[in-house]
Amino acid sequence: MALIYISANLFYNKKEGALICKSDLVGISNVLGGRSVSTAKKEPKFIKMANFLYLGWTLFLAVLLIWNFIQIKDSVQKEALITLRMTLDRDLAFRAWATGHGGVYIPVGPQAEPNPYLAHLEDRDLFTEDGKELTLFNPAYIMRQVYEADRENWKGAYGRLVSLQPVNPANAADPWEKEALHLLEKDSTKEEISTVTTFNDESAVRLITPFYIEEGCLKCHGDQGYELGDLRGGVSASRPFAPYAVLMHSRRRTLILGYSIIWLVGLGGIGIFQRKINISARDLKEKEVRNRAMVDAIPDLIFHYSQDGVYLDLEIKDGTFLSKLAGKDAEAGFIGTSVADLLPPKIAKNILAAIEKVVATGEMEVLEHALRLHGEKIYLEERLVLEGEAEVISLVRDITAQKELEARLTYLSFHDELTGLYNRNYFENELKRFNQGREYPISIIYADINDLKKVNDTLGHSAGDRLLRDCAQVLRHSLRKADLLARVGGDEFVAILPRTGEKEAQKIVERIKTNLADYLRKEGSLPLGLALGLKTAATKDDDLVLTCKKADDLMYREKLRKRKTPGP
Repeated sequence: MALIYISANLFYNKKEGALICKSDLVGISNVLGGRSVSTAKKEPKFIKMANFLYLGWTLFLAVLLIWNFIQIKDSVQKEALITLRMTLDRDLAFRAWATGHGGVYIPVGPQAEPNPYLAHLEDRDLFTEDGKELTLFNPAYIMRQVYEADRENWKGAYGRLVSLQPVNPANAADPWEKEALHLLEKDSTKEEISTVTTFNDESAVRLITPFYIEEGCLKCHGDQGYELGDLRGGVSASRPFAPYAVLMHSRRRTLILGYSIIWLVGLGGIGIFQRKINISARDLKEKEVRNRAMVDAIPDLIFHYSQDGVYLDLEIKDGTFLSKLAGKDAEAGFIGTSVADLLPPKIAKNILAAIEKVVATGEMEVLEHALRLHGEKIYLEERLVLEGEAEVISLVRDITAQKELEARLTYLSFHDELTGLYNRNYFENELKRFNQGREYPISIIYADINDLKKVNDTLGHSAGDRLLRDCAQVLRHSLRKADLLARVGGDEFVAILPRTGEKEAQKIVERIKTNLADYLRKEGSLPLGLALGLKTAATKDDDLVLTCKKADDLMYREKLRKRKTPGP
């Protein structure tokens, strides 16, 4: 039988999850026509790709690591500069205060010698009435003494006043400070200049900010030719970079560790990928053997039709619906018989039309059939392709499980799985439909189970689930067939009552309460308590969404009332 050879040219690809036929389904025609189809063994071209992936992954992480090193260095330098700025801001605030007061008079002593660079001032030295000698400390002199006192404490920031025209040679700028002051003099918009360089024979972060001539400065520096607003010099601060270098190296070590882990994980992933490629390559080499071993993956049935719909050949696998129905001798009953003689009229008509279209166009046709077998409904999918010039090959498979799953998913998209009621999605769609309909007045009943969490916590979630199902039954038996009941939340239910006024809806609420009381009197019943809210939309002018919200609000008011007054 010619169709048996199809088995050797079909195989089921588990990785792709689909039935594959050489050269698609048209390959069947080649086999039936006596033309063999060769299988070329091709080595995958991407086996060597793994080496490029190893190299690319390593280079990518290396570039990223270098970029992060630069970011860490910039970040640490910024932290050091922030510390220096804080120091300078403090010193400049103190200098501004001293300048505003024209300097400070200090009792002369070993630590407060008169400033020789202020000797030209008549009031540099004063005597109190009791004969105590005082000398003037101008802002620059004050800050220089403070900085000199801190010079030995190199663990912190070290600062000083510098100038291109110093009165005191000690305030002369060093080479870096000179260059910075010249830049500040050229560009008055710059607020500071900073860098990491060598200072006192070690790496340090340095910062200089300009200060300009103010009114209080002219007392001591007016004879130098300065005018208000001229650049007088700068406040220079330096701080050892060693502690920050330790911090930077620590962060870099942590980064290297993290990147190493990522690199190794990436290499492992590439290795796994390479291994899969190798396995795929071996699978491709054994393709013919595997194909023959996977004949069972072909469709349940294979039919060979003539142009007129006569069965020319077929293959029936054991265990399929047709073998169960007709036995192994089904082939004798089919071959030479027309589709119209064996199948229900509607199905036969569809198949004959599809055969005619395939022969006319050469394109594949797909049909779905529904049949009854021993009282059970089964679904079949049939794919028809052209064989030669006027014959058709049909592959048929049982899709009952797929259809049942689709039906189940459709059901779950509109129903609550636990209670069987409609879900929130369906309820909201129906609420929109009712809102635009003509079934007013419409009443909305909101119901909420009291203390569901307590039942879950004390009796277990299985008891909580039973309570929800029992509540659904109580509500369902209390409503009419035309009413819509849905579970819209964990413990919330809502009913839409079309063509129902407030009085009639109130009767239904009372019926719910009566049925609830009957339930609670039954032996083994769970402690089911309900809070109910009722609101009616009398005409189309009353928005149902707002009516629903009002019913929800009324339900919560009753719930709060019952909490204060315990009861069913």
